[in-house]
Amino acid sequence: MSPFQQKLLRFFPYVLILFAAVYLTGLAPLIYGENAYYFSNLMLLYGLPAVTGAVSFAYGLKNGFTWYFVLFMPLIFTSTIFVFYGGDTGFFLNVLVYGVFSLVFELVGAALYRKREYYRTDVEREPSQKPGSKKKKK
Repeated sequence: MSPFQQKLLRFFPYVLILFAAVYLTGLAPLIYGENAYYFSNLMLLYGLPAVTGAVSFAYGLKNGFTWYFVLFMPLIFTSTIFVFYGGDTGFFLNVLVYGVFSLVFELVGAALYRKREYYRTDVEREPSQKPGSKKKKK
């Protein structure tokens, strides 16, 4: 398996969580009727940015920064604009907001990932090496 395929398998659970959150938000008014529009609007304003931030932060903390993970939330939400929201152009602003949330929180997680790698203690090092550098193989 190629390294790119391994990375795709690593971020599949995170994308699945984003996919479920976005599609359940869009399906709520269709399943529960008119009363679910309030829930759907709250999820669009507060819930999806929070889920996007949390999932992106967790991915960045676990795997570091990858540019293609940042693109998945806007792509997933763009597909729902035409299906659930009738192609309303106002929702394209949400695509931008969710993309920015994904980028910022993944960068924060990636920064903590790098710091965690820097302070790892289970790697053998020469006394003159910095804590973040690994021992060279001979």
